Amino acid sequence: MPPCCAWRRAEAVRSSQNQSLALQLSRLNTVFELTRNLGDVETRRDLVRLMANTLMGEFRIMRLLVVDAQGQVLHAKGLGNLPDSLVGEQLHEVVEARGLIHAIELESQTHSHGFAYAAEPAVGNLSEDDLVFLRTLLNLTSSQLSSLELREARIQSERMEKDLDLARNIQRRLLPKNLPEPKGWECAAANLPFQAVGGDLYDLWMARDEGSGERLHIAVGDISGKGLPASLMMTQLSAFLRAMADRRVENWGRLAERVNSRMNEVREQNRYTTLVAGSLNPANGDFRYVNGGHNPPLVVRTTGEVVRLAPTGPMVGLLPGATFGEGRAHLEPGDVLLIFTDGVVEAENAAGEELGDGPLAEVVLRRPQAGAAELFEALLVEAFQHLEEGKFRDDVTLVVIKRMG
Repeated sequence: MPPCCAWRRAEAVRSSQNQSLALQLSRLNTVFELTRNLGDVETRRDLVRLMANTLMGEFRIMRLLVVDAQGQVLHAKGLGNLPDSLVGEQLHEVVEARGLIHAIELESQTHSHGFAYAAEPAVGNLSEDDLVFLRTLLNLTSSQLSSLELREARIQSERMEKDLDLARNIQRRLLPKNLPEPKGWECAAANLPFQAVGGDLYDLWMARDEGSGERLHIAVGDISGKGLPASLMMTQLSAFLRAMADRRVENWGRLAERVNSRMNEVREQNRYTTLVAGSLNPANGDFRYVNGGHNPPLVVRTTGEVVRLAPTGPMVGLLPGATFGEGRAHLEPGDVLLIFTDGVVEAENAAGEELGDGPLAEVVLRRPQAGAAELFEALLVEAFQHLEEGKFRDDVTLVVIKRMG
């Protein structure tokens, strides 16, 4: 081969090598710039837009479509007007009609973020090296999308925890710190929420009755559902009861009808509450109450008799225009009134057997000399022993009121 031909061939090889090296350096710089810029992006759409602009500039792609895993259009360029979402046959038609022949998944180690659909460059076609680099850029984007999702999830979790802290503090303030105890009576009560906040309510307060002395007002409710939504409805119920029963209540059935009307106005979805509310006359032991679909409270007598205070109406907030009756009971010295939510009596042991209310009455009957606090502790011990290794499945509320002998 003549020397001049060899020289020209060597020059061509060097030129090709220089071009290849320049392309590699350019693409390294592209990776560096994209990585740096992706870290500054705060939203998913901005991140996808940055990636799309980089791809279109690097490969001179004039038509590009990016959709998420649910078919939501995140970015579209050179494709005219498109709907906000493309799935199934509609997506296939757009891809075919616009010549989007390259489909690459935006995939992280855990899940898919969607797909990028690209046409050929304005000049020429994408080579195998081009496709490898295209996938590299998309992988960088997928990784950053995962990081962005984790960051958003962490921020959302922190925000939710703050909301739960606020709800928890509000709920604590709603529950009575010190239970009223009229002369000759003892009271004990507590609430154990299943989650951070719960939907159970209990309240005891003294109401004025200028004509015939004070009354001990009692309310126990169980909002359907658990967690924050139930807690918010519990807050509303507590406010309604305190506002409507601040003084002596002439008829608890009528009061429940008013509460039912208000709850139907403000409740969300299918939320409702069971409710026991009533007034106890400390002087003679008479108890007037309404039971709106709640577990029957127990009056455990010193004679061994156990009286269940059956519902006098449906659940509150469930049926607009529902009617409620007023029930009556009487406590002699030594008798005990137990009011509880279904989280207590539906507690299951390892065999799936519920505790029921019978063992609660037996705990009281075995301790005729015990005060309210001692009975309360014994009742909780009974429930935990029944659970064995299990856990409560719902909010737990228990109120013990004893007329001392």
